[in-house]
Amino acid sequence: MFGSLFTSSPSDFPASVDATSADLPFDFKRFFTGDVEGWGVFHGRNQHADQHFSAAMHTKWLSSDEAILNEDFIWSDGRKQERKWHITFEDTDRFTATADDIIGKAYGLIEDNALRMSYEMIVTRASGQKINLTFDDRLYRVSEKSIINKTLIKKFGIHIGSLSSAFVKAG
Repeated sequence: MFGSLFTSSPSDFPASVDATSADLPFDFKRFFTGDVEGWGVFHGRNQHADQHFSAAMHTKWLSSDEAILNEDFIWSDGRKQERKWHITFEDTDRFTATADDIIGKAYGLIEDNALRMSYEMIVTRASGQKINLTFDDRLYRVSEKSIINKTLIKKFGIHIGSLSSAFVKAG
């Protein structure tokens, strides 16, 4: 269902989002306009907290359906990571995204207060080795200015870790 198994048909989008509430709709365009700060923890397959990070994000809308979302991460081991997402909305609740370290496209679906995005990423390990990992992001809007995220990470379909993070809209 994820990563390199995607093609460019509508069935590539996640089948469900697992929303928790319709009371706080996930308005991607509103939340990700301007600056957003984030913090998170990576847990390896043994559930040990192996790394943590802080992030700064800024989104610039090129049109009503296209945006550039810049992410800057600082990891607990001192590594800095940058990603520039090119996001295109197919309609109000479906979008695709690309970035230099993403294989093919990421596919996102918004439903009620939740967003789910699946993609395959080329990750550079501390040793310099590059590996392809599949990510399943599930973001939940929990207040006007905050989102909680849980990401499941797999290699060859086998769970290798997860990422828990929180994002807060600046201002």
